[in-house]
Amino acid sequence: MNDTAALSLPEILGALWGRRMLIILSALFGAILAFTISLALPKAYQAEGGLVVRSQAIQAPDNDAAFNAAAVNEAVVTTEQEVLTSRGLLTRVAKGVNIPEDMLSEWSLTGSLEAAGRLLVSAGGPAAVKWFDSKMLLIFPPPSDVTADELEKRVQYLKSAIKVTTTKGSSVLKLAATTRDAQLSADIINTLQSLYIQDRLAEQNRTAVLIEKALKEREQNTREQISEAEDRLTDVLGKPGAIEQSEIPGLMRDMSQLGARYAEAQAELARRQSDYNAAVEQRAVTKGNPIAFADALGGGRLPLLRQQYDNVQQEAARLPLVDPRADIARASMQRQLNKLSAQISAEANRIVEQRRTSMLAAEQVVKRLDQEMTNAREKRGSQVGATIALERERGAVASLWRNSDAIEARLVDLAARPANPNSRILTAASVPTRPAFPSKVLFSLAGLVLGTVAAGGYALMAMRAQGLQLAAGQMAEQLNAPLLGGVPRLRGIMSGPRRLIGYGSRDDTLRGPVTGVVIELEKAIRSGKVHSLLVTSGRAGEGKTTIVTGLGRALSWLGLRVLVVDLDLRHPRAEAALKSSSATGLHGDKIPIGDLEPLIVKIDRASGVHVFTPQVDDVAETVTILRSEALDAVLRTARERYDILLIDSPPLLLVPDALIAARLADEVLLVTEFGRTNARELEEISRRLAQAGRPIHGVIATKVEWDDPTSGVYMGY
Repeated sequence: MNDTAALSLPEILGALWGRRMLIILSALFGAILAFTISLALPKAYQAEGGLVVRSQAIQAPDNDAAFNAAAVNEAVVTTEQEVLTSRGLLTRVAKGVNIPEDMLSEWSLTGSLEAAGRLLVSAGGPAAVKWFDSKMLLIFPPPSDVTADELEKRVQYLKSAIKVTTTKGSSVLKLAATTRDAQLSADIINTLQSLYIQDRLAEQNRTAVLIEKALKEREQNTREQISEAEDRLTDVLGKPGAIEQSEIPGLMRDMSQLGARYAEAQAELARRQSDYNAAVEQRAVTKGNPIAFADALGGGRLPLLRQQYDNVQQEAARLPLVDPRADIARASMQRQLNKLSAQISAEANRIVEQRRTSMLAAEQVVKRLDQEMTNAREKRGSQVGATIALERERGAVASLWRNSDAIEARLVDLAARPANPNSRILTAASVPTRPAFPSKVLFSLAGLVLGTVAAGGYALMAMRAQGLQLAAGQMAEQLNAPLLGGVPRLRGIMSGPRRLIGYGSRDDTLRGPVTGVVIELEKAIRSGKVHSLLVTSGRAGEGKTTIVTGLGRALSWLGLRVLVVDLDLRHPRAEAALKSSSATGLHGDKIPIGDLEPLIVKIDRASGVHVFTPQVDDVAETVTILRSEALDAVLRTARERYDILLIDSPPLLLVPDALIAARLADEVLLVTEFGRTNARELEEISRRLAQAGRPIHGVIATKVEWDDPTSGVYMGY
């Protein structure tokens, strides 16, 4: 399972079933503990009551009005909640109910602590109690005003005991008082509701008096305004030109019709003018040619005369040219043509004169209608203005009378309104017969549920944590390195290096939990395969230094010359670890190493292990020292003096020191705390070990459970 995998339903059910006894026992223990706590807790009785603070129904004609009414109602309810818990009202309640003296300290943390302290010192007898009371008087001197202090305590007690709630959109306030006395709880609620209703009634009466006074003053002012408006109306009625409002539409309609007729007359005049002008123009163009003028003009008897003229011309054209009788006939026809031409000319002139007469008649009609329009406008200007003024005054009088009637109706309604309609007691508080707290059944069920949930959650988290972390065997497999062994989680007498890897003799060494590590490492050292071993870990606190010192002692008791090199220069701890676990302590010495300066070491007197810690003046120089040729030369020479160099280095994931120090070692030993490293960290460790360029000697797991099969180590065998 990787670090992002989730538990499936079968896995969850399996984990819960595997821990079923733990879950059952935790549930029973939680239920018993909660039941016991419910028996020990003091009983509290809760009395409940209800108030309606806005009893009038909210009737809204539309959505906007409904929204506004709901907002007003909510504001009223919120305000009344604050009124019910106000100091002024609670002060009057405190004076109206009898609160025992021993209950007044329940709301006060100081009083509760003082009572607890007095109870504790009472074991020492009356003298101790007297001494305690004297000290309390020094710390909390008596008040200067005992009555005011007593009233303040009562008010504070009521604030802690009373609770006012409501439901959104509701006009009902729910009141509850919780005390150790059932009768006192009921008295507090009933007194609070009674005083609240009295206050609301008194406030309504005061408001009604103020409203009545204001309404009467407004009524008197309205009467005076009505008298003035009626006088103005009389003056307007006496002026000429005023007509009734019902006559105004008829006047406007007549003016509209007159305007339409005027427009038609103007159009007719324009048409007749156009006809006359066209005839005059044609006559001027065809002057001396009545036939052409008649053809251009048309109308009247002209078509008939023109047809007769054409017929005579055609008959004359058919006469023979040389014939005496034809000449006589032609002369007769010529006279007839002259006569017809004169008739055509006369008829054309008559038509022109007729068009002129028609045009003049149309001009007269337009002038008459124009005069009528002017007269109508003047009439409308005088009459409508007077009429508007008349209607305005009449509307003002009617409005004032409506206001007067509304004021009178409001006064009548105010006088007949029942007392206190917007606030009433919905539910009076009765004396509770059983305590509201604590409930043994609810406490037991809650304890049962909490115990079950806690145990189940522990089981699931343990399984999840186990699935998220890699076992030591998995780590070794992914690093392509052997799992050398596991060191158990040491507690009590099992802790210490003696029990970790063995101590005292070769036989004791072979009885340690990582005996195989020591045996295999001894073989590698004596065969010359390993001269220096770098011991590192992924993170701090995984037991790296403990493994280094333990291996050093074990190998030393096997007859090998061991030098522990502490290259964790930022936090060197190898010397301190050896010293804290050594019964004989450490002593300093100088070991010659060839041509170089002697090596300054600390020697464990019991095991003979040598410890070398390079001197560092500034932590910033750590990397420089690890890269220095001097350190390389010292350790290269020390390899000839000692059989094995165990190099303690910083964690891989924190600083690069281990990668730099790896060049000084033949192989790398990885120490990891069992179940702590996840897949991402393992991937980073593998990448950094690959950068080090040194083979991995193996993996040692620390803090494994004695019987965990995923650790790769069976501690019982």
